[in-house]
Amino acid sequence: MFFPPIDGSPQLDEERPPRSAFARIDTVEDLVDEDQIVLLDAVDTWWLKRDESYVPLSERDWPANGQFPLNWALSTISIDGHALRRDIGDFEEGDWITLHFGHPGEAERPADQFLSLFSDPTPRGVIRIERMDDATKARLEKLAGWGEAKDADPYEIRRVLDRERRLDTVAIYDVGQGAATALLADGRPALYFDFGGAANGNWRTFPKRVRRFCFEDDPPIVLSHWDWDHWSSALRDHRALDQTWVLPLQATSGSLGLVHAAFLSMLRSRAQQTLWWPRRVLGIQFKHMNACLIKAQGRAKSRNETGLALVVGGEVYDQCSVLLPADASFGALKGLDSCSFDHIVVPHHGGRTDLATVPKPRSKRAGHAVYSYGVGNNFLHPLTETQRTLRKTWKNADHTAFRQRFGVGHVGIDLVGRKKLPFSSRCQHCNLGRKHACDLAIQHWIP
Repeated sequence: MFFPPIDGSPQLDEERPPRSAFARIDTVEDLVDEDQIVLLDAVDTWWLKRDESYVPLSERDWPANGQFPLNWALSTISIDGHALRRDIGDFEEGDWITLHFGHPGEAERPADQFLSLFSDPTPRGVIRIERMDDATKARLEKLAGWGEAKDADPYEIRRVLDRERRLDTVAIYDVGQGAATALLADGRPALYFDFGGAANGNWRTFPKRVRRFCFEDDPPIVLSHWDWDHWSSALRDHRALDQTWVLPLQATSGSLGLVHAAFLSMLRSRAQQTLWWPRRVLGIQFKHMNACLIKAQGRAKSRNETGLALVVGGEVYDQCSVLLPADASFGALKGLDSCSFDHIVVPHHGGRTDLATVPKPRSKRAGHAVYSYGVGNNFLHPLTETQRTLRKTWKNADHTAFRQRFGVGHVGIDLVGRKKLPFSSRCQHCNLGRKHACDLAIQHWIP
């Protein structure tokens, strides 16, 4: 099974090395020099022959026990960009291809196939890669499409997210090579911004100590953009699937992708609400929580550059305090050019990003740049070049990967100037009892 059962049923796995797979180019990750890792959202070709429905996956019901033919056909694949380019020429995110596999030792193009989000790879040998024929592509685009996604009313999004809470902390959680942050009120998450974590080839960077998140205050979840490591922890703590989700509609990047569409099917089967960010709305201000969600306006085909970002204000509304750009470059966040911030979360886990525009700290001495990543990740994040460039402006840095004595590196930014900051082995005021306490205690505070 690619996705684990969400009802507590045992996970049934079987060896299924497919002979061929259809795949959408999901992510092109630039490394150092000209090296690239290309991540593919894939499905075994046999599944398309058996599935006779034209209903988009995102509109189908996902069984809680995971007993669904697609769940044995999905995978993600990691392959070298040079090997891909030799067969199909230039490519970009959103392209569809067909891969034919042989024995790993006999094929010239090695690849790693992940039969679940949280498993080690199955080594594969690719003997041929080709562009997909138009008819197959059209059908997969529909099956992996956005379905009946409709713009939500901005007032409904504000009603759901702008809760009557006084924020005291921005929490950047250690989830390995991924992203999960929260706005805390009275020590509890009032809103999650991304609910991801390490997945695929980086899944082992996820901290063993983190097993439970906190839902005591029934927090809604905002997904910044459609990337596996920004929503995957909902499959670690299934209670996240029952929350209200605000989702970005990134149709300009092409189809959603089969893995993402299957996850969306889970959300629609379980969530209180799924609200799509209105395509024409560039920002929504939250009066009670003194924060603002904004839409990135970068390259249209890039999910990183067209997602949602979060600005959390200080005590004065026109003075921004913390910027959480998710994976968007600073330049894609229009209208923030003249803003300065007390602290920032570094875009894209410290990976390759456009740093032609870098916001200034309100105080060079006190301002911090926070990096969220996992030690030993395949992407080499944070890149030395990115750190060197940001250090010219932001002198202080914090890293979720620097784990403390409890085995996690959760970072907390104090928003209200408390003289004494809380410290415990669990989330402040998490009244679930020791057996069921969450694992979100802040380990390192930025005052």
